[in-house]
Amino acid sequence: MDRGIIVSCEGDLTAMLGGLYMRELCSHAPHFWEYLMFDVKRNWILGGHDGGSAGFSFVADPGGVSIRNTMYMEFKDVPSVPKHGVVPEFILKSGRVTWLNRFRDHTGYVMRIATGESVDTTTRPVHHEHLVFKPAIPLASYFRKMMDVGVDHHFMFGYGDHAQDLERLAELLGMPFVNLTAS
Repeated sequence: MDRGIIVSCEGDLTAMLGGLYMRELCSHAPHFWEYLMFDVKRNWILGGHDGGSAGFSFVADPGGVSIRNTMYMEFKDVPSVPKHGVVPEFILKSGRVTWLNRFRDHTGYVMRIATGESVDTTTRPVHHEHLVFKPAIPLASYFRKMMDVGVDHHFMFGYGDHAQDLERLAELLGMPFVNLTAS
């Protein structure tokens, strides 16, 4: 990730392609992310993904990086997978962020985004890289919009507000565009 190589897993090629878009806009490899927990009172969404999903260059506190073992995981019926390994655990730095995913609905692919802030907070014990996202709108509104257009699974987070650039890219690609945080 720190060398600009896009990381994806679970066969998510649509996220990988979205990561290529984000890398060009942000000038860095984006953070591969999924929802983990919601905090409606603070308007926060905790998310991240294991497997080297964010570059160490985005660590909020370099002294706070932990290496966690994966001994608690069970790799049943996968003989080629090592039984023990490690994953880094840290929280990403704060700042303005945009997430992107390419969602497939009944009409084809739709480019979906949201903008907001990466929260300045402490590392959570989630056994991988993570980011607390504060969307630019209240979570209740965010949830309603998501229910209208469908729930996403994986996202690519990049630093900066790239809503206008991504909307223009979607237009050039002839792809429908949804901004979940637009008012």
